[in-house]
Amino acid sequence: MIDSIKYNLARLIKNDKLYDSIRYFLKFRKFLDLKNPTTFNEKIIWKKLNDNLQLYSDVADKVKVREYVQSKNQEVSLSDIYYITDNPNSIDFDVLPNQFVVKASHGSGWVEIVRDKNKLNINKILKKCNSWLSKNYYYLGREMVYKDIKPNIIIEELLIDKHNNIPMDIKCFCFNGKVEFIQLDIDRYKEHKRVLLDANWNVLPFSYHYPPYKGNIARNKYLPKIIEISESLSSEFDFIRVDLYLVDNKVYFGELTNYPGCGFEKFNPKIYDEKLGKLITTV
Repeated sequence: MIDSIKYNLARLIKNDKLYDSIRYFLKFRKFLDLKNPTTFNEKIIWKKLNDNLQLYSDVADKVKVREYVQSKNQEVSLSDIYYITDNPNSIDFDVLPNQFVVKASHGSGWVEIVRDKNKLNINKILKKCNSWLSKNYYYLGREMVYKDIKPNIIIEELLIDKHNNIPMDIKCFCFNGKVEFIQLDIDRYKEHKRVLLDANWNVLPFSYHYPPYKGNIARNKYLPKIIEISESLSSEFDFIRVDLYLVDNKVYFGELTNYPGCGFEKFNPKIYDEKLGKLITTV
């Protein structure tokens, strides 16, 4: 219900720049400068309103992006797809494995993780799927790349490690085909924390949207492979975030994120919003 209210309210403001300007002011308590953007967030907002390459939309599409990943011929694995449909009522839950993921092809965060099919409320998940299909994700974040993506429901393999845990997110922020920093998301579905690292696995002195994780994270021995894959997948973009998982010694593709947080996630200290903004050189 809350998501539907939020969606309907977002649709009331037709002008994308006005919508983002209001959100930006409410978030940062300052005016959005799109004529001379300097911070990371301002440039992300500028890009999402102005990027017009079809490739940006193709990689935002959770179905089409798989073709792009395969075209790069990297040693990165893709999760198995069990079913794709625009009619959730056609899903045969009996043939699905006990664990799987249900998500929408045309949005971000529209994901439902099923750890035990025997406990699944099928009517509830079908209602959620139909709700996703009825919405155009573009209206929520004004990311033009989502506007014309064909809505589909994807049912895919749930990636879990040998201890039956969901793997840590490894998100590589790539500028002009180079990994500049890495974001690790810890306990994403419990007490969400983040670690920010440079490309040499050194902890960086700022936080981004979520509180910093205070524990130690051992250097990942697959870091060179993670960076190689990320830089290959990002080579055609001035900026993009490459999201990966490491599962039992295999690197899996997660998604490509054009506009992290839609340009509305805070840095602490604030100066890093400006420092990272300098890395986006095409705006």
